[in-house]
Amino acid sequence: RRLPGSYWRLWTASGISNLGDGVLLAALPLLAARSTDSALSVSLISTFFTIPWLLFALPAGALIDRFDRRRILVSADLFRGLLVAGLAAIAAVTDVQIWMLWVLAFGLGVGEVFFDSTSQAILPAIVPADSLEQANGWRYSVEMATNTFLGLPVGSVLFAAAVWMPFGVDAASFVVAAI
Repeated sequence: RRLPGSYWRLWTASGISNLGDGVLLAALPLLAARSTDSALSVSLISTFFTIPWLLFALPAGALIDRFDRRRILVSADLFRGLLVAGLAAIAAVTDVQIWMLWVLAFGLGVGEVFFDSTSQAILPAIVPADSLEQANGWRYSVEMATNTFLGLPVGSVLFAAAVWMPFGVDAASFVVAAI
C-alpha cells in the first residue's frame, strides 16, 4: 500500500534531522576532547544529552497530545538548529568551553525529546492504520542509516576540515528538516 505524501515529508525531515544528529554525534566528542583533558567532563556531555529524556518525556507527551504536532516538529528542529548554529559561530571565532557543550547537549536533548516523541505520535494521523507497521519500519530505517552510517563519517571528515563545519552543517540540517 502506498504511503501518503505527508508521510514522505515526515520521513524526509526525519532523515535530514538524523543525518545532522549523526554529524553531531561524531563531532561533539572530538570538540570536547579538544576543549578539555578531563575524561569526566567529556563524559558529562552524554549525561546532559540523556537527562532531558528522564525529566521531560512525560510532560512532553502531554504537550504533544494537546498542541499541533506539525508545529512542535518544526519548533523542535528550529530550536536545535539555533543552538547548534550558535556553537558553530562560537567555534569559528574562539575556543569553545566545555560548559558550553554541556548546555548544548542538554538543549539538544530537550529538542530531541520533543521531535522524536512527536514524530512517533503524528504517524497515526497521517498514515492509515493498516500501513503503520510499514511506515514505522521505513522511518526507523532512514533514521538509523542517516544517523549511524552517513552522519558519523561525514561529521568526522567535516571536523577534520574545520572545527566549526560539522556544527554548521548540523544547524543547516535542522533548518532544512523544519522547512
